[in-house]
Amino acid sequence: MIDRQEFFPHTFTANDGFTLPYQLRVPKGSGPFPLFLCMHGAGERGVDNQCTFVHFNPLYDREANPVDEAIIVIPQCPEDMRWVEYGWDKGSYQSADAPLSPAFVAVEELLETLFATLPVDKRRIYVTGVSMGGFATWRMLAEHPDVFAAGIPICGGGPLDKADVLAGIPIRTFHCADDDIVPPKASRDMVAAIEAITPHHTEYTEYPQGGHGAWVPVYADAKQMEWLFDQRK
Repeated sequence: MIDRQEFFPHTFTANDGFTLPYQLRVPKGSGPFPLFLCMHGAGERGVDNQCTFVHFNPLYDREANPVDEAIIVIPQCPEDMRWVEYGWDKGSYQSADAPLSPAFVAVEELLETLFATLPVDKRRIYVTGVSMGGFATWRMLAEHPDVFAAGIPICGGGPLDKADVLAGIPIRTFHCADDDIVPPKASRDMVAAIEAITPHHTEYTEYPQGGHGAWVPVYADAKQMEWLFDQRK
């Protein structure tokens, strides 16, 4: 089980001068270690570098957890931005219509820095995210298909025009049928686009109830992290 005291707050300055707060946890030992990127939702935006934990805590608070062996990165998006600049009530999209925010680009640059300075196992890099962070997870996977070994986007939408590259990545995605914040069609459309290229590849679970909180049962299920950390490049 991971102690929250193992996380340390940092800031990263991107090439354009944007300052990104993030939490970092590096296991003891020499590695190499898998790297686990966690992308928060809209409610955790800000600069406090603390509230970003709120929905991810269940991932760390269990025994015999594969997450224990990972470098964990939790960046924070400012209140006036989205990871991907697109209305989440609109569902999935074409990438040309949804620019990457400075915060998203800073995360990309941060990852490159961490890859160069920490003992990262390049075959085991994973990403998950909820709501606005679900959008970010889809987009991270689409922009960097050669980097991520697998991903778990939750109640988010992604770039339909990049289904071809997503079809090569193990993905489990989740949504609730009664979600009134991000329509479940966002996930359904992404899965349909990928399945049209590679049938029976992407695993989709739609819960009949749960509103905008599909991450609750997902992160409570230890088998989801076991699946994620079993994936290799």
